[in-house]
Amino acid sequence: QLSQQGSISAPAQLLLRTIVITWMCAPIFSALAAFVIYKITAQIFRRLPMPLFLMDQWLRLGLLVVGCYGAWAFGGNNMANVVSFYAGLDLFAPIHAGPWIVTQPQILALLGGLAIGLGIATLSHRVMLTVGRDLVKLDGITALIAILSQGLVVDFLARSWEFGRYTLPAIPVSVSQALVGAVFGLGLARGIQTIKLKILGNIVIGWIAAPVISGGLTYLLLPLLLRLS
Repeated sequence: QLSQQGSISAPAQLLLRTIVITWMCAPIFSALAAFVIYKITAQIFRRLPMPLFLMDQWLRLGLLVVGCYGAWAFGGNNMANVVSFYAGLDLFAPIHAGPWIVTQPQILALLGGLAIGLGIATLSHRVMLTVGRDLVKLDGITALIAILSQGLVVDFLARSWEFGRYTLPAIPVSVSQALVGAVFGLGLARGIQTIKLKILGNIVIGWIAAPVISGGLTYLLLPLLLRLS
């Protein structure tokens, strides 16, 4: 929100600071969650031996359930990164379908979901290989823990929480950052030598560069677009 002088209002500044801090903390939270869940899971499997066939069946089911939960958390949080800037514009009239009314936010969410699905089908396999194969070698159990940790953090931040006088609003965070944080936490739990630090460094550089470059492009293009409008 901009004031009449063009500066950002105080509430908007506070919200922006909260988003930036949460953005930086999300991978740390995921790393801690993955580290703790891995340690607890290791203790459980040591004390409760299970036949390999039965373990494999439970693991397959767990991967399916946790994968769906991670995808649900992704949709609940990261859709804001795609269509939130259009929510305040009158782009679509409500659609009346019998007793139901499809509002503009729901239409935007549907279109954004279709676009995300297209991106998943065309480009996501490269990122999958970077995280799941190149950064740390994951087996079935560690993959389940990584997705569960990512989903818990992203789902938590997609909701609004009250802590005494402070209210944490629903924050859009990067699922990729949360996942890499979870993989890093697993690497720490299994031994730092299992992490390819060079690849991790490149990922962190990309995290820093992405908002800096986006902010720079906005700073350069916005005055030009305002003159043309």
